[in-house]
Amino acid sequence: MSPHHAHPNQRARLTRALPLARYWPWTVNVLLALFSGIWLLHLALTLPQFPVSSTQCLLLISAGLLCALSVLPLAGGRAHRKFLMVTAGVALALLVIAASFTTPSETSAMGDYLWAQLFFLSRPLTLGCVIASAVGYWLLQSHPDSELSFNCHLLALLSGTLFLAGEIAGSYWAMQGWGHSWSWSSHFFFSALFYLLLILVFHFPTRWMRTQQQQNRAKAMLLSFIALLQLGYRLL
Repeated sequence: MSPHHAHPNQRARLTRALPLARYWPWTVNVLLALFSGIWLLHLALTLPQFPVSSTQCLLLISAGLLCALSVLPLAGGRAHRKFLMVTAGVALALLVIAASFTTPSETSAMGDYLWAQLFFLSRPLTLGCVIASAVGYWLLQSHPDSELSFNCHLLALLSGTLFLAGEIAGSYWAMQGWGHSWSWSSHFFFSALFYLLLILVFHFPTRWMRTQQQQNRAKAMLLSFIALLQLGYRLL
């Protein structure tokens, strides 16, 4: 007997017996997170001093974190299911881009320096949180959900906190390596611009955007721009 012609109680038992068929978006995100982790572990074992500053590492960590965040109960009902589907698609795209990069064969002396590692690690962690928050704010346009709205706010706040922590670690690293903690180079200018944009997420004037939906749309657009800016800076 097929599930379509089964008794309602039998269909319920079949659904419980096949959780992968019911929760496939959740399962896909878990598998993608595991795949990202295994890929990173393989790189760490084959290249003990694999440069964490590489674009490939940025993409792998961001994809893994995005999938890991999506499986958390950030929203309820259909909003969470949509969130899982979108994040799975974005993470898969990041992994495909990562596969197009050749794994560097050289080693990096920075692999033994804690402050450099913390600085470079803050970038993919920030990117993963930014993408997750942007996806959530976009979904709030069609799926209003107070829990999702609250968690998107926390993810955006976490993005700025992680980036600032990376800047502090990078300043200490620069002081130890070059004798100064700040200089107006292109990299420092981009970091300052990036952080100001992360702060702007929380300061949209209500006189221009009076409704919560307008605020959410503006936040979604800005966070998407931040994610594209960071990816474009590394890929182009």
